[in-house]
Amino acid sequence: MKLQEAYQNASLEFDHDKITFYESNRGRIWEVMMDWEKPIMKKIADLCVNEGDHVLECGFGMGILSDEIQAKNPASHTICENHKDIIPRLRSWAKDKSNVILHEDKWINLKDSGYSVILIDTYADDDLPKFKQFCEAKMNKGIISWWNHLCSDTHTMGWDNVKFYDMNVKPPKNAYYNYSIYKIPVKRI
Repeated sequence: MKLQEAYQNASLEFDHDKITFYESNRGRIWEVMMDWEKPIMKKIADLCVNEGDHVLECGFGMGILSDEIQAKNPASHTICENHKDIIPRLRSWAKDKSNVILHEDKWINLKDSGYSVILIDTYADDDLPKFKQFCEAKMNKGIISWWNHLCSDTHTMGWDNVKFYDMNVKPPKNAYYNYSIYKIPVKRI
């Protein structure tokens, strides 16, 4: 079973500082998102989002980036989330936010366009190779950023002229990121 399928079928565990799931095929626990990412998510919002923007956020997770986006007062904030256990948390988080639009499905299936900012941090996502084409169809001009799991300035998603911003980080040992530097990619189109 592929990791994406295992993740989509898993019952997620929500702790105060992380989301995890148990994959029985490999007999291991995978971290999906952890609160050590908070400074990264704040910096992404600071670099990419301005008041009045039309933001598309792909992946809600713990809502860390969502909170930072909301603090910027965007005109609209569309959030795509497709995990059955995260969607109820997303609905609860969004209930008092009039500028939030929920898309309870994969981002690749979103029909809307006209975004000025697109940010993606999804887990075990087989659709990522289509992200560049998706962004180019959803915006004429704007800012894009993505989770850079490689700790590299070569993870450009196929674009030229991506700017990377280095951050010092101290993640606890986990299954998805164990470097002391995080490179935030920012692409302007």
